[in-house]
Amino acid sequence: MEALNSQENNPPNILTHEPKEKVLKVLEMVLYRNNRCNVVFSDGSAIILHPKGDCFTYFYENGEKARHFIAFPPVKDRIKDKLVSSVDFYNKYCSNPIVLLEEAFEGKISQKSSEIKKFYWKYDSNTQPVKHKSGTYSYSSINGYCKLKLNPNKFIFCAEFLQKLPNKSLDWVSNGTSDKRKLKQVCKYALVKQYFSVNKVPEHFLFPAKVLYPELKGFELEISEDLQTGVLGNESKFYKQLTVDEFSTKIPEVAGMNIATYLAEKTSRYSQSYSKTSIDTKSVGGPPEKDSRLKEAGVWESDDVSPSCSSFSYKKSNISLIWTKGATYRRTEVDKVEIFIHGDKTILIARDYGNFFDHYQVNTPEGKLRTFPITAIPLYSVSESQKYTFKTLVEKSLEMFRNTADDMKEEAKSEDSLQDIWIKSITSITDKDIVDTQEVPGCGRFFAYRVKQEGLGEFNESIEIKFEDRTHLRMIKGFPLIKINTFFGTELKLNLDEKLEFTKFLTKEEKESIPYYIKTGLEYMEWAFLSLEERYKREKEEITHQNRLESLCGSNNTLY
Repeated sequence: MEALNSQENNPPNILTHEPKEKVLKVLEMVLYRNNRCNVVFSDGSAIILHPKGDCFTYFYENGEKARHFIAFPPVKDRIKDKLVSSVDFYNKYCSNPIVLLEEAFEGKISQKSSEIKKFYWKYDSNTQPVKHKSGTYSYSSINGYCKLKLNPNKFIFCAEFLQKLPNKSLDWVSNGTSDKRKLKQVCKYALVKQYFSVNKVPEHFLFPAKVLYPELKGFELEISEDLQTGVLGNESKFYKQLTVDEFSTKIPEVAGMNIATYLAEKTSRYSQSYSKTSIDTKSVGGPPEKDSRLKEAGVWESDDVSPSCSSFSYKKSNISLIWTKGATYRRTEVDKVEIFIHGDKTILIARDYGNFFDHYQVNTPEGKLRTFPITAIPLYSVSESQKYTFKTLVEKSLEMFRNTADDMKEEAKSEDSLQDIWIKSITSITDKDIVDTQEVPGCGRFFAYRVKQEGLGEFNESIEIKFEDRTHLRMIKGFPLIKINTFFGTELKLNLDEKLEFTKFLTKEEKESIPYYIKTGLEYMEWAFLSLEERYKREKEEITHQNRLESLCGSNNTLY
């Protein structure tokens, strides 16, 4: 808990090089469980980082909205500086880091006469990372083309390496030892920065990451076959070599999410302001169409209001963390919020949806200092070193709980409408709607229906199974709800899109039989609405498969 508290005390890396006339500060940051992030600045502007990690929405002080690629942020109005601060915060608290391509098209293009094919990492018993005054540790490759940094709180890695641009150009280059110069093709490289958590290190960065952070789990650093010895420059040392292909052409898997490291050619226009939620990728420029994900940006439908006006403009129950100047609020459970007070070792835990609060002091013999209910909030400050009162902290946590209650009501309302559609669909079925019926000895009777129904497509297809043990099952095609009446008379309504959790009132026989009923229903649903040609093809494939098994195992051997 102490380590976590010390991490919360470190605010995100706020902007540097601010103009003297106006210092820009971050007022509030909200992180959601789907990895969306809202950031509000002191000048009235705001940024929304979208879950896919490839684009962001910027709100000006007057509420005007503009959308940009994260890889191509505009420099004007300090938008790029604000984006860097937002990404730094996001990568500090989120397990799915954003790959930020920075300064790729601002004149800082390296030009090499030959292609970079390998990065070399020197390693011996005396290898030590470089510690900087800021507390950051760094470790560079021998040729200097790649560098890995570890931030002071040892939570985020930053990798810097040269990415080859897809285009080549002609230039006059030196011809070896001769003074003559000749015209030849040269490769262009841009500086790329990648951020990732210490818990989600890409495989090709494991070696330098272990040098920087020996406590890194899942990788043992030792001199083995993958470390080669030889003369490199004027030194004969052990070294680790990595091909550049691992960085430029292979998309690294970070936290289970594919993160592309594409770099597009510079265009005259990278972004454009929009008053609607639709996006025209042709006018945006940036990555080529095959790499662009702007066409999938359905997350923008609720972004008409700037977070500076309403920080909780998105789904409120999805909030996982709120950072403010005074404290950080972290949602650990549905009914629990942990409040870490900056600059102090005091922790306040709101539990039971904010009905009770526990006050802790870290590294003290007492541990828990006090517990109080919502009806008896202390009026004094939390600690002598801070001016924040219990009332201020409690109000913020209660706001999160109230938002959760509102969203739960909305979900319940949508669930009721789901039930209404279900009842309307089932009750409208008649005998003339039967398209298939079968009777399987030892199992039961099967019925398939097709009804012309509004609200569920052109036709509503459903099945009904009456098992011989008196269990009754109803299911609608393309609909998540399933209704089961067990042989003991228990009525169940299950949602297949959710984890099946059976009530404790069911008997052991019912709990064991229900998965079998569901499996049978799904198989019959797939079979009942096939055409005659498709059924004949399926039966032929099954017969062929069965004959092959009998020829392998012998006709006298049983498979089950």
